[in-house]
Amino acid sequence: MNRKLLIVILGVVAVCAAGVLLWRFLFAESPEHQIRRTFQELSATARKTGKEGLIVAMEKARDTARFFDDVCTLKLDRIPNGVGAMSRQNITANTLTLRNYFRTMKVTFYDMEILVDREKPEAQATFTAVFEGDPSSGRPVRETKEMDAGLVRKQDRWLLTSLAFRDVIRK
Repeated sequence: MNRKLLIVILGVVAVCAAGVLLWRFLFAESPEHQIRRTFQELSATARKTGKEGLIVAMEKARDTARFFDDVCTLKLDRIPNGVGAMSRQNITANTLTLRNYFRTMKVTFYDMEILVDREKPEAQATFTAVFEGDPSSGRPVRETKEMDAGLVRKQDRWLLTSLAFRDVIRK
């Protein structure tokens, strides 16, 4: 009796394990898809659609900084303190400054190419980023930049470790 029960239990465990493996094989997101989704979520989080209070702006800035690793190397033109290693607190402060300058703003990512290192939890992405903003004073802004990003996977999330403008050679 005990032997039959043991065989049934082992059979159920084997079927469950096979089901989990099959689910992961058929339905699990690829790292590339997860990274694309990370950039979509970053875009949605950083978007500003109108006037917002200081507390809301601070929360949005803090939420935006959560897409970055503890320390991230940034090489961004025309952004205050936008060069070098920056902590999440620095990114939060710069994002808050940017949010205060614009009435509305959004960033979208296009033409993304992703290279995932299967041996390490790291990836590189190249893409086109378009920033659109309506400042509190002055003309609307629309900047298109080619960019490179380094990412690392931590606790089932892809976090940005580096972000830089890519030099584009024009003929």
